Amino acid sequence: MVETALIISLIGIVVVIAVPTFQRALHPSKVSEAGIALQQMVQGAEAYYDAVHELEGEKHVQCLPKNAGPVPAEPDPKGTKVNMAVYPEAAPTFEALGFAPPSPTRYRYSFSSNAQGCELGNKRPAVIAHFVAEGDLDDDDELSRFERIATATHEGLKPDPLLVIEHRVE
Repeated sequence: MVETALIISLIGIVVVIAVPTFQRALHPSKVSEAGIALQQMVQGAEAYYDAVHELEGEKHVQCLPKNAGPVPAEPDPKGTKVNMAVYPEAAPTFEALGFAPPSPTRYRYSFSSNAQGCELGNKRPAVIAHFVAEGDLDDDDELSRFERIATATHEGLKPDPLLVIEHRVE
């Protein structure tokens, strides 16, 4: 009887120590999804901007696709698989950027810029592209927001190295 009580006590101590440690380790992995996915979007946008696009028989450069998102419409803290067919207006933009939300995803993703089309490198005011991920990591209806920006120049799309985070720990 004493041995059983001792074993149960030891298991209880291990659980009390292990569960919070596990939860602390899990939160950064949820947060890292956004940074990794936004980096993929930025790299896709750089490649798209640098590529030559044929539109109506003419070649164009320095292009950005249409604004799109958020996809999915609402983030799921538990993670969800995103079917891009449900978002026909956003799908071409994300395809142009070579981006698909990771599966499962805990965030909603969007792309926007203050100008779309081509020959954007010398446009004034400067064209700024925004890459955003928003997620409710602890299911409290307050969204964490992660954002990267890039500026269109005649030399290429220049991403800002900073990842702007609002409400990282909700």
